[in-house]
Amino acid sequence: MNELTMVLFLLTIVVFLASFFIRRIEIQWLGMFVSVCSVAITLTDYSLSDNEVVILVVLCFFIMLLMAKNVYFNKSG
Repeated sequence: MNELTMVLFLLTIVVFLASFFIRRIEIQWLGMFVSVCSVAITLTDYSLSDNEVVILVVLCFFIMLLMAKNVYFNKSG
């Protein structure tokens, strides 16, 4: 596994968890951006097996959708 893939995936998880405690719109945007980057680097990492790619992409895509929902539909930021 590429180190950058692991770092971006963990950063996605950390920003997602931080968004529960820091209720700012900037954290939601950061979470969306990091999720997109994590999906992109996961899809280009050829050292991962097919199962690992599916798990990482689904988790990051789910986080990306939750962050996008919070950014576009909750106008309390």
